[in-house]
Amino acid sequence: MNKHRDSSDDRFDGMNLRSVSFPSDSISIESLRRLFPNDFDVGITEGMKAQPKFFLLPENTVNASNTLGNVLYCERLLAAWCYAKEKGIAPPETGLVDLQEELSENYCKLGIATGTHHAEELMRDIERQVKNLVNDKSP
Repeated sequence: MNKHRDSSDDRFDGMNLRSVSFPSDSISIESLRRLFPNDFDVGITEGMKAQPKFFLLPENTVNASNTLGNVLYCERLLAAWCYAKEKGIAPPETGLVDLQEELSENYCKLGIATGTHHAEELMRDIERQVKNLVNDKSP
């Protein structure tokens, strides 16, 4: 699904992101159908041509795993980076710049952001929310 490595340590066990509003929360099936009509609505049969291809066929050029799934994962990795910064602990092994570039690209591809500047604003909002979350729970 992605090229990022998972961490096997417990640095982030205390990270609870339930109250964080992620940009991907705005994605709907309707918006995905509009962006990828051939992968939802054009033709239908059984097997390799089943619809919605976006969710069913991982070998598709654009699919849920390499777009939507990757965005969800990368958003949480970005939150972990922000969490680590606020806690003064080691961040995830994934490089921050690579992570931000990947998120920006996918935000634009999925119609979450109108461009790079907008994507950067969305990522700064994640950082702000996580910073507030950590500081609200700090003694």
